[in-house]
Amino acid sequence: MLFCSETDLLLCETALLTAALALVDTNAQPHVVAFSGSGTLTGDQLTCDTGTFTQRQIGPGSLLLVQADGTTYTLGVANGPAAGADTVTVSRLLPGLWGGTQPANPVLTGPAAASWQQIAFPQLGIVSASLEEAYGVSPVDVILNPRALRRACAVGAVAHIFRSMANFERNVYGAGGSAPGTAVGSDYRKLSDAYFATFKLALRNVRLELDTNGDGRTDEVRRLDAPSIERLS
Repeated sequence: MLFCSETDLLLCETALLTAALALVDTNAQPHVVAFSGSGTLTGDQLTCDTGTFTQRQIGPGSLLLVQADGTTYTLGVANGPAAGADTVTVSRLLPGLWGGTQPANPVLTGPAAASWQQIAFPQLGIVSASLEEAYGVSPVDVILNPRALRRACAVGAVAHIFRSMANFERNVYGAGGSAPGTAVGSDYRKLSDAYFATFKLALRNVRLELDTNGDGRTDEVRRLDAPSIERLS
């Protein structure tokens, strides 16, 4: 289970994708292009020309780089795919709305021919799996309030991403060097350290509710700062 989405990462750190794309060596970039294609962008509706968004598992929370009308947009998928499966509702991400619903923020009136790339960060899976292990979640347990870990997962993933970027910058350009036009590796490491500290704080008050017997009710509440498990049944 993933506890947050790619758009959550950019709501935490709006410059994250810009910094990642600035890395000269594409093999060292912390993200991957999961899928790409062409389509039409009209207002806040992006239509896929070939195949469907459903086939590519693109839905709410997915992150897209869309080129249309001579401009590149960083867009989050707000809703969809619709019944036709080849259209999603997209919106420019508005910083400062963490935890809330992104309001409609249409890109252009269109229609305009568009090319798109789905951007994925594998660090989400790594951090999510680590959180499940930390809370002792077994394969048969059901987490009833997964959104309780949303913020922790996001800031933890951002911390890992900046750390990998810092290591790349240091290995290639030395302790004080950097690629042209980017922050130095030491700056990335400072950002990573700050987000790791925030990650620890984000977990302090999380109460994870688990259904351990499949009846749909909370059987245990687990906290990382508690010495024992609170059993409710």
